[in-house]
Amino acid sequence: MTTSTCELLNYPNSTTNIHKPMSLATGPLPGEQGSAIHEELGRRFIDGVETEGTHDILIYNPGAFGNDRKMTVENEFWWSPQLGLNLSSIKIDPRIGKQTFTVTAVVQGDPDPSLFQLPAGFEVVDRRQTGLPQ
Repeated sequence: MTTSTCELLNYPNSTTNIHKPMSLATGPLPGEQGSAIHEELGRRFIDGVETEGTHDILIYNPGAFGNDRKMTVENEFWWSPQLGLNLSSIKIDPRIGKQTFTVTAVVQGDPDPSLFQLPAGFEVVDRRQTGLPQ
């Protein structure tokens, strides 16, 4: 009988290592490729969670990456410092169109423990202290 394995590994604590997406500063892009405009949109609540909004506009000059005319790409993010993720993001890019991503039905608190129950036949291998074999 084949045994499946669940490995426990060391991961950074997500509450102390939250990654906030970077925004470009307003001004010229490197190599005369174009320019960037960064706007702070303030705060708003999404599904009961406070977020901080940013809007970035990138204006690419002709020839920046094979384009034959000026091209504008826009990104809008609504970041939740409490959850450490964007609850809403909108990307408008003439190469791919408009993309909208929205987190819905935010439920805060501990998840149902049954979500973490291993199926029958799994063996738990704790590698949090020793790391992976060399």
